[in-house]
Amino acid sequence: MLNKLKKLLILIVVISGVGYGGFLVFVTPAGFTDKEVLINSYFTNIQSEEVCTDHFNSETTDFCLNFQTLLDDKTLEIASLTKNGENYIVIVTVDDVDIEFDVSFIEIEVTGVKSFLNNIYYKIDIIT
Repeated sequence: MLNKLKKLLILIVVISGVGYGGFLVFVTPAGFTDKEVLINSYFTNIQSEEVCTDHFNSETTDFCLNFQTLLDDKTLEIASLTKNGENYIVIVTVDDVDIEFDVSFIEIEVTGVKSFLNNIYYKIDIIT
């Protein structure tokens, strides 16, 4: 009796693990579903090599690379985020100086199984 219970428990754990792994691979978001999280992630990871491809529209990654070069070796901290229509006004403290940026976004429609939970992802279009 105890042996059958152990086998059943192992089977349940294996099936749960496979189900969770499938969920992670096929359904979890592959992009940013919240604009504020996207902005915070961008400015937090601005020194990273992948930041432009992960956070920016593919058509404006060159702008991102220039922006990244300008802020290289600077200390950044987001002072405030304010929604302004579809955009956000972000005040970033760069080496003890507050600078205001207007961040605009594009929406990327998700298709297939991943659209079950999130049908739109956001990327930064441009920062002015």
